[in-house]
This record gives sequence, C-alpha cells and structure tokens, in this order.
Amino acid sequence: MNFLRSFSVFIFLSLSGCVTVGPYPSQQALQQTETQLRRKALYYRMQKDLRVNNIGFRILKSLRPRRGLNYNYIGALVADNNKDIQAVLSLPSDKGAVVYGVVPGSPAAEAGVKTGDIILKINNHALSGVGDYYRWLIKEKQRKLWRLKVKRGEETVNLLCRPLKMGYFVRFGTVPSEAVNAAAGEGVVVVTYGLLNFVKNDDELAVVIGHEMAHIAKGHLLKRQGLGLLAALVHWGLSQNIPQGGEIGRQLGGIFNAKFSRDFEREADYFGVIFAYLGGFNVKRGIEIWERFAIELPQSLNASLLADHPTTTERLLRVKALAEKLEKNELDFSKVIY
Repeated sequence: MNFLRSFSVFIFLSLSGCVTVGPYPSQQALQQTETQLRRKALYYRMQKDLRVNNIGFRILKSLRPRRGLNYNYIGALVADNNKDIQAVLSLPSDKGAVVYGVVPGSPAAEAGVKTGDIILKINNHALSGVGDYYRWLIKEKQRKLWRLKVKRGEETVNLLCRPLKMGYFVRFGTVPSEAVNAAAGEGVVVVTYGLLNFVKNDDELAVVIGHEMAHIAKGHLLKRQGLGLLAALVHWGLSQNIPQGGEIGRQLGGIFNAKFSRDFEREADYFGVIFAYLGGFNVKRGIEIWERFAIELPQSLNASLLADHPTTTERLLRVKALAEKLEKNELDFSKVIY
C-alpha cells in the first residue's frame, strides 16, 4: 500500500511538471548573507593587496632615485571609512584614512602604525579620507619627520614617522578578476586574482610586478586622456571591481587593454627580472612562471598571451640567460641604465 502511494505521488509530480526546490530563503536572510559575503570578500582583498604591496615595496626601494624626483612613501595601505570597513576592522565611524594593512619593514611599521588605525592628521593637517592622504604623500616635499595622529580603538595615539623618498610614486593593488593578468598605468600597478592563484611563490610574482614596474621606469606609458595620477589613486578603492561603469572604470579597464610594442615588452622582461633581483628575490625560481605559462596556457607558445607580447618560448629563453648571468654575478650594473 505504501509502495502504491509513493508511486502515485511520483507519477503525479512527474506529470504535473513540479520541481522540488526546498524552502526559499527570506529576503532578510538573503540580504544578511550577501552583506556577510561582501565583507568576507573585502577582507580577502585586503590580504591580497598587502601581499602585492610587500613585493612592490621591496622592488620600489631598490630602484635608483631620479634626480629632482622624490616621492614620499610610508607603507600604510588606506581606505575611506564606511560600514563594511567598520564591520571588518571593528572601527568607529570617525572620518580619516583607515589603515587596512601595513607593509613590513616600511616607515609606517617602524613608527608603530597598525591595521585598524584611523589616521586623523599628518603634521596637524586633518585628513578626511583617502584623497587627503594621497595629496599629502604627493605634495609634501619639505618635512623629513612626520607626526601622525591616529585613532586606535577608544584612544588617540601620536606617532613619529620618517617617510622614505622614492624615485617613483606607485600604488600596488589587486583586481578581483579570474583572468591571468597584470598591468601598469600612471602611478598604478595591478594584478588580478587569477594571476595570484597562478603563481606558485612570491619570486614568480616579483618577476611579474618587476615587469610592470619596468614599463613605468622605462617610460613606456603614454599619456592618456581622462583622470590624472591623483584622481586615479583616490578613486580606485577597495570596494571597486574591474570591469565597471563610470570614468574610473573605463580608465582602469584601459590599463589592461593598453598595448606596448614587442621591443617594449622585451625591455620590460629584461628589467623586470633585474628589478626582482635587486629586490632580493630568487629570479632563477621566479622565471619558472614562463615555463608554466607555456605548459598551462599553451596558446602563448605560438601567439602572444596578450596582444603584442613576444611568444612565451622567446621570453623563457631570454630570461633564463639573464637569470644565469645574475646568478654568476656576470652582469655589469654600472652599464645598466634604469
């Protein structure tokens, strides 16, 4: 009898075309879960940003200073304060530049700046957010010792920070995209989540970031219409994705679509390995990324991985020869102009 009843129900459901989906979550549950996931994604991106900045800092500080060009660097990664940042870092709603990461060994780390601090003032100059922070980094040329006033929990702390003078002003960051890619723009080097998942170690990532830094250092970037350096740095926030609408989205999308000549790419490969080496990375291990490109992305063997790049076979042979020279101390750096 039970069998007949079960069979009848089965036949009825089959003939009626019903689909069993189980209980549908309430709108409130959907919104709460979406908020939780968004905040977890934000924390995930903070960690990725810090990894990329750790490598970028080591490369940046190893480059020779340029005459008359000195930019301030302190190594605090900052964002505007908002509800998601407040929830992730357990912050009050005070205005200021929220520190979501501190690069190890940087002036900010040595000064005692911590993740979760809110920078309220630099040398009595009030900061309302990220924009003021970057304006100060770019424009301040005189003072060698900075006084930072930060909100830390319920306390206000005063710190002394001595910024490094860099020959280039570059912000390093990540883009939540599955594509295996990296790019350089005016004052910006970005890598995708896809690339971070593809590399096996920081040495490989350093070779890629060094390549993008070489595009900047060797002057390969052409002036582009639209937002300038400061505007790009300010508006490219943690909560923004690529691709996206709006002017800033188009500009950052343009960074990934930018094309360089093959000789520029060859030069960036060459200096990228040197920059990674100067930053203290193991370039012999780092250049293994090119062989894995050929194995895991075989289309790069006969055609460029991206338009206008040399083939992976050529790149692999060239960087291997350079890495061997570096390992044997056979490269005369007095003749290397960068």
